[in-house]
Parts: sequence; structure tokens; C-alpha cells
Amino acid sequence: MATIGLGHMRVVGTTLGVSTPTMHGYEAASQTFKRFEVLKIKSNGYLEVATDDDPPVHSNTGVVGLATADASGTTAADLMFEPFIPGITLIEANLCADSAAAAHVSLLANFWTVAYGLSVDSNKWFLAVDNTADATIFALPIRVAAGSTLGDTNARVIAVVVS
Repeated sequence: MATIGLGHMRVVGTTLGVSTPTMHGYEAASQTFKRFEVLKIKSNGYLEVATDDDPPVHSNTGVVGLATADASGTTAADLMFEPFIPGITLIEANLCADSAAAAHVSLLANFWTVAYGLSVDSNKWFLAVDNTADATIFALPIRVAAGSTLGDTNARVIAVVVS
């Protein structure tokens, strides 16, 4: 089996079989995030790069989705993103241990049974198999992605965003 390098998480579709929507927001001051990074909304309404312990959006703050382009560095610039819609948004990401440097061999038990928290390493987001309780954004792996096979280390998987 192969060891799969850590790649960018990306939105790959929806559970409804329709195209993924793109939404607009306004960039917060002094942002340096890259395309495919997870974004959150601040209490003032601006979007900024998230951390792996930010909550999902349930009020006026929290994680909203993935950036479709690098930050412009300009406050209030138009910012497009692909939203995380629980039960609908499909993502592709590596399935790793809680640290991307720690290897995880994908097992059949990793699919359709446990939702894993999102973590980040060097601007690349992934599903952390060691994080099933204290993360706030979770995704449920449903199948192995193209280019990976069951038994690969740090395999790429397709997962449904569940929170």
C-alpha cells in the first residue's frame, strides 16, 4: 500500500448530486490565508482563516467553508467561498492521525462509522482520526477517493460534513 502525501482539503460536490454553491463574504483585515483553507466568520461579519478549534456557524460566528482563492490582504475585499452545509457538502481530504506527521493506515472501520474532526498542518486541512470528541467541525468518511486505496497510509477520502 502507498503513503499518500498531505494535500489540500477541497469541496468535491454535494449529497444531492447538484453543483456546490459558491457564496460571497468580506475579507477581514490583514489576512494571508491560501486557497482551500477553512474560513470562519467573525462577530463583525468579516471572514478570516479558521483554527481547528473554531465552532461551526450556529449564531453569528464560526466556520463557514473553504476559500476559493488566496487572501487579497485588503479589508472588506469580496471573498468567495464554498460553504460547509451539514449533511450536504462533500469534501475530499487526507485521513491522518491528529498530527499530519503521524501516519494512519486507512481501515474499513474508518468509513460510515465515526465522524472525525478537522485539523490543520502547514495550511493543509485534514480529517484527524484521533480527534472524535473535542473538535467542533466533523466529517464522516464515506469512501476512498480516486488515487487512494483502502490500506493506504494517510489516504484521501470523500466525507460528508456533519457539523
